[in-house]
Amino acid sequence: MNWFGYGRQNTSPRCVIKVDIKKAFDSVNWTFLQTILPLFGFPDKFCNWIITCITSTRFSLNINGSSVGYFEGRRGLRQGDPLSPLLFVLCMEVLSRILRKMQESHNFSYHPKCCRLGLTHLIFADDLLVFARGDYPSIKAVESCLHSFAEYSGLQPNPSKTNIYFGGVHPQVRFLNSVIFGIENFWCASFILPKGVIQEMDRLCRQFLWNYQTGRKMIFFAWSKVCRARQQGGFDIREILSWNKTLLMKLFWKITKGTQSVWVLWCNKYLIQGNDCWTVAPGQATSTIWKALLHTRDEFISQAGSLSNAQNLLRDWSSAGKLMLHKIYPMFHGRHPTLQWTRPLMDPVVMPRHAVITRMAVQNGLPTVDNLIRRGMVMVNRCVLCLADMESIRHLFFTCPYSHDVMQRVLLWLGLTRRPLCLRQELLKLSRYKGKGWRKKWARCCIAAAVYLIWQQRNWRLFDRGSRSVEHLVNQIKYFVSIRLYANVSDSLLEEIVAQMIP
Repeated sequence: MNWFGYGRQNTSPRCVIKVDIKKAFDSVNWTFLQTILPLFGFPDKFCNWIITCITSTRFSLNINGSSVGYFEGRRGLRQGDPLSPLLFVLCMEVLSRILRKMQESHNFSYHPKCCRLGLTHLIFADDLLVFARGDYPSIKAVESCLHSFAEYSGLQPNPSKTNIYFGGVHPQVRFLNSVIFGIENFWCASFILPKGVIQEMDRLCRQFLWNYQTGRKMIFFAWSKVCRARQQGGFDIREILSWNKTLLMKLFWKITKGTQSVWVLWCNKYLIQGNDCWTVAPGQATSTIWKALLHTRDEFISQAGSLSNAQNLLRDWSSAGKLMLHKIYPMFHGRHPTLQWTRPLMDPVVMPRHAVITRMAVQNGLPTVDNLIRRGMVMVNRCVLCLADMESIRHLFFTCPYSHDVMQRVLLWLGLTRRPLCLRQELLKLSRYKGKGWRKKWARCCIAAAVYLIWQQRNWRLFDRGSRSVEHLVNQIKYFVSIRLYANVSDSLLEEIVAQMIP
């Protein structure tokens, strides 16, 4: 996959999905084929001939060398029939059009190398390659298309033979959001999870994110901050207890809407019994889940301020038969202020690992020497980069002579002649930057890459893994930024940037 940029360590998020169709020819739904043939413009008489040919199949079994009986087929195309490949191609053309229609979805983003071509997929017979940006909404949009096609055509993807290749994706955060919390959703949507279970799930997620197993590793970034939105300084990871309550409110919303499901009908007949679902109290003999559901309802009313406010909010946050869960979640998780300095780090062009380290640095979440001393570790407080002053976040970014020199050269490369500010002030200045679009992205990439590489250089020196000069580090920053911009800007703008890189 190197020809698509997957071999690089630092590249924009991207993925290729190789889909294998399970028993392709044997799984075609005849009703689906009968529906699509007239839509392709074939005459009715011709369509009837085709359907007669494929639905008149009969099979016999060979037992001990002799044929026994006949039974009729119910679906599929006959292998070896010269007509079958042509009909199968028509079925796959429907999938191709569904995937092309997917481009109009606001959730789907192109693969960085396919955007200019408008390319989403390639199909050869039953071999399918799908190209997309390496983010959860895009992959979810692809999955939705494949599911819809399978439902109508009978052609199901084979999970055991389907592969997905990622590049430029931060593995821990993506896995937490799309896999672990995807499994958790099933339980959160139906039960109130016990506190012990939630604590254990949080512990496992923390261990996975910070990549430690013993539970003794010192962490300087609180889990409560991790679970905040990115614009609030967090990592956009959902807090389990609040999400559990959010999904329980979805169940309560279904009761208020009178959804015609067996569960809602049962609740109305046996638990609510003609009372108002907003005021009904739990009985002594009711289940723990029902009590938890009503307790969650009461908490929602309390957060809304009054019963009428809660009713209005739940009504306003439902649209087209769906409930806006992202509106309800802050009611339980708590509302935190939007931090202005986070805006530059939310730009998709900024490398994820650079954004994570920078976000932690601004909030003093890195294991600097002063943080270690405050936690009782006896160490000599000395910056390993300048070997003079005491090490702290403020010193590293960008008061230390080494990092100050690095940032000064980066600013000159950006065409700025001012002196470097502290990290938070640099990000605030970037959030108010009025330059052209690509120049803004250029500056955002630079500061995040500078923070990441300065922190990496500090660790290398601390653990005797080598040392890089200021000039070497600045050239690395330019290299990282050039890679990121290559996938996000036009050729003419890229040439202009590269021209400015050359001394």
